[in-house]
Amino acid sequence: MSYLNKSNLTVFWLAFIHISLLDLCLVDANGLVFLWAENLHWLTITVHLIIALLTTAFYNGCTYIKGVLVTQKQLS
Repeated sequence: MSYLNKSNLTVFWLAFIHISLLDLCLVDANGLVFLWAENLHWLTITVHLIIALLTTAFYNGCTYIKGVLVTQKQLS
């Protein structure tokens, strides 16, 4: 597996875990509330996967643009 594939997979899983953990708990007037049941709905998981995919695509686009800019700077 190439470095780019490994980094994309790492970004995807880190984003998915990060989003899921942030959505897992809520702080209200009574204190910390864990939303276990709500987090296990298929729609919630689907939304988390879509957000992680979009985050990975944004990361991939930014690294591509950075690579193009660095290459142009080295050529000039």
